Amino acid sequence: MARPQKHFTLDEKKAASRIKSKRHYDNISMSISIINALQPQDRGDTCRVSRCVHAAECLHAEFTKFTHPGRLEYIDRVCTAYMKTQDQDIIQNDAKYLGDVLIAMRRHEGDILEVAGLGSEWKAVQDKVTCICTVLSWLEDLLCYAMDGHNVLCDAHNNRGLQYQLYTA
Repeated sequence: MARPQKHFTLDEKKAASRIKSKRHYDNISMSISIINALQPQDRGDTCRVSRCVHAAECLHAEFTKFTHPGRLEYIDRVCTAYMKTQDQDIIQNDAKYLGDVLIAMRRHEGDILEVAGLGSEWKAVQDKVTCICTVLSWLEDLLCYAMDGHNVLCDAHNNRGLQYQLYTA
């Protein structure tokens, strides 16, 4: 036996349908707002993170090209160039350039942290920043010795007392 009919006219059926739709929306509206809160607000955030990651990768590629064939060889090359010419500008110019690269990397790192938090993207950029900071600290160490005098740097280099030489020991 079929159920008895509740609504006979077209207007009664439309009113019942509106009531049912409203009740359904009221039941799921809280769920929808929770789901929307957990997702990124707009696709721009995801794009912003990927743009920052890509920019950081480009900067790191530039850094790698600048320090070719490797970080230690690069620092040794700068140290040797200074010892031949006694020109501190060699060290200062490279330190300035790497400082600018580091500032740009830190900006991208901060943007990623702001948008995506401490995720895999931030960690990847953080590793690249650490690499640049290490080389920059080695350059600053060279510059400090160079400011003390050419002989002081040469003695430290010959005794393997420079920061980058201790790193390889």
